[in-house]
Amino acid sequence: KMRQCALVPAGNHANNCGATTNGEQWFAWCSNLAIYVADLKTYQLRHIIAGYAQPITCMDWSPVSPNQVVCSAMDATVSVWDVESETTLYTLNLDSAPVLVQWCSGDAEKIAVASENGTVRFWQPSSSAS
Repeated sequence: KMRQCALVPAGNHANNCGATTNGEQWFAWCSNLAIYVADLKTYQLRHIIAGYAQPITCMDWSPVSPNQVVCSAMDATVSVWDVESETTLYTLNLDSAPVLVQWCSGDAEKIAVASENGTVRFWQPSSSAS
């Protein structure tokens, strides 16, 4: 069954690949500068995380923390957000814009980050300063 969740007037960047669910409670999608989070059962928009100055490129839900999402942006940052509080938990500053972020399936504490300059990094947010 397909259902339209909401119409949010926002643009979408060409590199953007952001629509994901944690499979339990939340469905999220992103526009140029914000992450929109809706309730999976009611389809109601519950959170808008608008902490970006440059377009968002990718996002992924934590496989172990259902309220955490990782997001990358053209401002060369990767951030882990708490959806409920709409706050940043960790931020990684890079030298090149990240185009893909994904929690590692074999090690849920690490996030794979691929940048537009061809660099691939593995980041463990819990071992870094926010």
